[in-house]
Amino acid sequence: LTDPRFGRLVDSEHILIEPELYARYFQERRVAPRHVAVSPEGAILFDLFLLGNLSVIDDHLAKFGKAGALPDPASLSESRLRASPDAACRDRLEALFRSGDASTRERLTRLAFAPNRSTQHPEILRMALQDPQASVWRAALETLALHPKSARLDLFVDAFRVADRDATKDASLQQSLVESLRSYAALRAESHVQVEGSALAAKRSALLNRSRLLDLDAWTLALAQATPIADPPLRVEEVPALSDALGRLDDELDQRPDDTALLLRSAELNWRFARVRMAQTKNPMFLLEDVKAAATRAMAGPAQVTRAQALLALAHHYLDEGEQAFFWARRALPALRRQCADPIVLPVLDTYLTRGRARLQSILASDKGLDGQSYLVADLIAAHELRLRMPGAAEAFYLRYAEMLGQLAAETHAQLVLQKGLARFPRSGELHAQMRLRTLSNQGAQALAAYYSGFRRGAEDAAWADWFAGLGLHFAAERYLTDRRPAEATQAWEASFARFESSFRALPGFRTSTAAFLGFAWTGLAQVAIREKDLPRAARAIQEALDANPKGLEQTNGLGQSPASLAATLLPRLQAEGLEQEASDLREALTRAGWKTPQPRRGRRR
Repeated sequence: LTDPRFGRLVDSEHILIEPELYARYFQERRVAPRHVAVSPEGAILFDLFLLGNLSVIDDHLAKFGKAGALPDPASLSESRLRASPDAACRDRLEALFRSGDASTRERLTRLAFAPNRSTQHPEILRMALQDPQASVWRAALETLALHPKSARLDLFVDAFRVADRDATKDASLQQSLVESLRSYAALRAESHVQVEGSALAAKRSALLNRSRLLDLDAWTLALAQATPIADPPLRVEEVPALSDALGRLDDELDQRPDDTALLLRSAELNWRFARVRMAQTKNPMFLLEDVKAAATRAMAGPAQVTRAQALLALAHHYLDEGEQAFFWARRALPALRRQCADPIVLPVLDTYLTRGRARLQSILASDKGLDGQSYLVADLIAAHELRLRMPGAAEAFYLRYAEMLGQLAAETHAQLVLQKGLARFPRSGELHAQMRLRTLSNQGAQALAAYYSGFRRGAEDAAWADWFAGLGLHFAAERYLTDRRPAEATQAWEASFARFESSFRALPGFRTSTAAFLGFAWTGLAQVAIREKDLPRAARAIQEALDANPKGLEQTNGLGQSPASLAATLLPRLQAEGLEQEASDLREALTRAGWKTPQPRRGRRR
């Protein structure tokens, strides 16, 4: 969206460029108002500030400006439009893109960047990346990959998000984008762009790797063929038997101290005993140390290696020895596939994921980044995918997986993981909250509205699905209104009301928990009516907001407005327009909600 004050600039661009402008042209002097003219070569032509007579600016513009009017963009050819830096010419070119068919949009996209042309058109590429036609957005990806020098870093972020839609079909394009980004970062003079660009390239390159630790297809086949082995529940009553068994085992080990089978058995019994103590919230440290000692010695026997490594990983994990826990879990996991039905596999996999994510965060926070350790990304992704295919995959696993993918700039993948989680846990408030946040941040209101418009579940979860869909549509509507798209906002709120009402029919208690959101929605609709100068409709919407949420008089919605704040603006306008009945009805509704008419301030008596 363009900024309402600065025309064709994208929102926030005038803010983002401010530090560089002050450093380059303003000598870091922050004085306003100020007018600076810069030549195409970068020379400062004039620098005027704190003027009382603005005609001085006109005199300087006449002195340095070019004679003659600018040509009408409508009369120029496409090639001249592309060559011109004039804002009107850029607007014309972008209008041609918007009104053109798919082949026209693709052609304009491929010509947006050209190394032998002084004027480039990243906005065309940005529009093409949002195009619904695959040929157009693929043309944008290919153009960006070919001409990195003309790009901006945020354009690469958008490009990778779009490329992820087609990642499995064309990994070579992803690789080309990575190489292009590396080239871009190397060409930039700004150190922070070099660092951020290189870090993003390293993350995206790591995402292209395949795991050498876990073969997901082989694991899936093994799990399908395996018969689960039950893990006996932990009971306090078994403590005496465990103590006796360990005592007898110690006697045997005195006779055969190098018997690796006995050592493994000792590690197993100590691990069981430690788990029982943890279930009792008692300190298991001495038992875990015994697990480590016995398992380390048991590895001398080839038949015991994998099991011993698994026990070492778990003991180190619960002793909070993270690096060792990660090391041994990584060593144990590949061979555990042959005994995938064993209860020990899940805790070892969870240990690897917990310690691996911590390791990844540490790596990403370091100056070196992923250099030399990019293998970890593919391994962690494979481990997360495997965990979701195994029993007991709770909603927390989907949340952690999506969070990790977000840290790796793989937002499209993160949203797919959340969608899978919601298919399995449609009642999860956390999963829905993350879905709303990530979709709005990365794709905007339209994508969020589209997702929740189609979010439906079977009879058992239908009411919950309707309620969360209503909530999602509500947040989409607020973003639409923030984006100055009132018609789409109104439509989303109407769809939100319908889904909420559907949920109330099955679960009437939901109406109470929804009151605040209904009030926020009607407050938003009142804002729409005020903007459209439909004052009676605005008054009715504020009354609806108070009816839906009687306690919400002062509560502000996501747009920073409350029924009270809007009423303070609306009432004088109603009276000025002679709409006395509407004003009276609104004032009565406000009074019922606890509103007090502001009293004029009295002067202090002297």
